[in-house]
Amino acid sequence: MTQTRTKQEAVIEGLTALAVSKYSQPKGNRELIAPGEYDVDEVVRIVGTVKVGEDYDQNIVADLPMKKLVMALASQVSQVRLAKMLSPEALEKISDKEADEFSKRIQTEWQKLADSTEKTCKGKVTSKLVVTSVD
Repeated sequence: MTQTRTKQEAVIEGLTALAVSKYSQPKGNRELIAPGEYDVDEVVRIVGTVKVGEDYDQNIVADLPMKKLVMALASQVSQVRLAKMLSPEALEKISDKEADEFSKRIQTEWQKLADSTEKTCKGKVTSKLVVTSVD
């Protein structure tokens, strides 16, 4: 006979697993343990709170196709000239004021690019937990 879990049991199991994954050891404990493989057989009690935030939308600008963006720029100049323009020496010649002015001019197009990376992210999980051995 198989036992089916109720939704409440699944939620409790999920919260317990989440609590264990979010628990962080106090600093200094890692230094007490030498490299190696250890067998663990310990019953523990976890007490505290786990806070799960609401899902939220966020632009993941790091997901922009940077190679394609650079190629789009290169197609307007030349690949050789673009490579020279992106050198550290060339970038040092651009003042912060010039960079800010340019940024203002392209803000609308950049925002369109950023908006194309929007994803729904799971809410953040924070915890305040105490883990103790059960004897």
